[in-house]
Amino acid sequence: MKDKLKILAMIIFGIIIGVFSKYCDTSGKTFSHYFGILSSGIFFWFFIAILILCLSKTRKLFNLYYLSFMGSMLVSYYLYSKYVIGYYYSKIVWFWIIMLFITTIIGNIFYNMRKTKLFRCLFIIGSIVLIIYDGIKLYGFGNGTFIIEIILSIIGYIIINKESNKKNRDGNENNESGFFKKLK
Repeated sequence: MKDKLKILAMIIFGIIIGVFSKYCDTSGKTFSHYFGILSSGIFFWFFIAILILCLSKTRKLFNLYYLSFMGSMLVSYYLYSKYVIGYYYSKIVWFWIIMLFITTIIGNIFYNMRKTKLFRCLFIIGSIVLIIYDGIKLYGFGNGTFIIEIILSIIGYIIINKESNKKNRDGNENNESGFFKKLK
């Protein structure tokens, strides 16, 4: 029952973020406009995926939470875009649908290593690359949105570290061998 409520909360929150994100894309140069820019970037998806990945107790719950949140965000974003704004471009929608499933697969690949040093290093590298990518491709570095992404990446790293330390305290180590075991 508790998991069903969390999934429902993820869907509701995803709808709210999706509509608010599209509204902010079109709201002009207000404070909310920066949220629109931030939520249009790939780093935003990366950050949300990492949080859900690290905080999910099982792989099944990761898939349910992630697809519930991101799927509802995606659907509400483009429904708002089509019916309120009057803008709809199917190639962009298909791109983000494909990205949704690709990022779900990537999350499943990294699920077992999400509380390791290697994962923390990959998170740092991924954050840097995506912040630079978003800065170059989406908004430049002049409006300060990249600073918010840097702050979010620091918050993400703190959460990953906290979850990793919790795992080590609880003794819930995965039985990994070789290279991955050395990186813990």
